[in-house]
Amino acid sequence: KHNGLLMGKEILPVVFGSRSLVRVDFSQLADDEPESILHDFLQDFKELVIDLLVSSVDQALQVNGVDTQDVVVETLKESFMTCDVHALLDERFSIKCFFMPKRSPPVDLQNGDVAAYFNKLAAKERVTALRDKVLKKATDQSSLGEVHALIENNLETTREAWRHQLATTLSKFTVTQFGLLMADLTEGRKRMGGGLIKQLLRAFLQHIVQTDQMKSNAALRRELSRYINDFRRQNAALHSLWTRLEKQSDPEELGRAAARHVDMRRLREAVVRQ
Repeated sequence: KHNGLLMGKEILPVVFGSRSLVRVDFSQLADDEPESILHDFLQDFKELVIDLLVSSVDQALQVNGVDTQDVVVETLKESFMTCDVHALLDERFSIKCFFMPKRSPPVDLQNGDVAAYFNKLAAKERVTALRDKVLKKATDQSSLGEVHALIENNLETTREAWRHQLATTLSKFTVTQFGLLMADLTEGRKRMGGGLIKQLLRAFLQHIVQTDQMKSNAALRRELSRYINDFRRQNAALHSLWTRLEKQSDPEELGRAAARHVDMRRLREAVVRQ
């Protein structure tokens, strides 16, 4: 019932080593860095999705008689892809988001520490392997020597069972997360407007329509121009105020201001005496 960890009679460290020495390096699976296997795969996958979006947009524009090679259209596509598509897909294709379960995510995954979560899974599977390969057979052992022989004879078998079970668990978990990713891309929620690809296509077409409406609406352009100019003036005023406040906290500037104040007071006193 103690899973090989009864105080003073621990079996688990005998089979696998102490906890501080048996942490598994999951960097190739858990790190969100270039040359990490899963990171590179997800980035390649993301680029395929972006290529699909671009080709779908081109097809939609061509059907409606729009020249997709037009400079204005190319500029619209580039600005939209840069500002909206990449930002949204970068988040969804990150390692942290990829491994985030839909319901009740563990604290380690919430914090983005995928490697720590995987090591907890590894520790859990060690207990399972020890129970299946050693502890279940220990009921017939009546002496310490027999228990020692049982552990020694099943040492490599237990470790191999652990490696196999851990690989199976991680594989199932990763496949499940790929399923969630595909669902997010293609299905999504109805109240959210469908999958991510559909949402992005719709948003891009709206972007084109709204941009065209703005160009053809002189009153709207004037209103936006006035708003931008007001914003620039307010920003300049705030910057000027901030500069003055910064100078007030400068010891050298404070010294000069105090000196000017003393000089002015002396001048006033001299005028009064005359």
